Amino acid sequence: MNSYQAAVDLAHDTGYDALDVYVFNMALAGAMLGPLHILEITTRNAMHEALVTHAARRDWWEAPQITLDSWGTRKVAEARGKVTESRGPAGRPACPDDVVAALDFGFWTALLHSRYERMLWQPVLRHAFRNNRRPRHQLKTDLDALRRLRNRITHHEPIHSRDPVADLAEIARFIGFVSRPVAIWVDDRSRLTAVARARPGTANPVRHF
Repeated sequence: MNSYQAAVDLAHDTGYDALDVYVFNMALAGAMLGPLHILEITTRNAMHEALVTHAARRDWWEAPQITLDSWGTRKVAEARGKVTESRGPAGRPACPDDVVAALDFGFWTALLHSRYERMLWQPVLRHAFRNNRRPRHQLKTDLDALRRLRNRITHHEPIHSRDPVADLAEIARFIGFVSRPVAIWVDDRSRLTAVARARPGTANPVRHF
């Protein structure tokens, strides 16, 4: 269901103005994307640097001690292809950091799968989350939930029925597994709590733009 239809349905059930609900959903989505962006970049960079150190090369996916499954191998090839295509025939070849930047959130989440328990998690990736005490499977479940939330937002799906304060706390908590100072910074700078106070039906209703 798209966010506008969900807003219409909620307005019908509650008596709120449908456009107010729709604009509130847009405001929530905009405020949520910043913390989610920091989450993805922080997580990706921590995992990448741990793998670089382990493999002693920046294109760690080519290291003999690391064997990605067929899906992961394909994602790396697609990322390299996107970078190369975007530069045209005369452009320089994709370097490892270019490939990393082109790999999506799903790729990094998949590296926490049980198939990589012995090859990547135990010797390498658990050190990327230095403040985490959860088992790998719980960490993957939590990151997957946040990735799906990011996807809902980018696909313009409704999020106005969620608890944005709880979502922000979960995002900051996961960032804190990698860096507590960055987690504190995100929590302090986020607009999400203020936007949540403008929910339709509150004393500070969202305004049309």
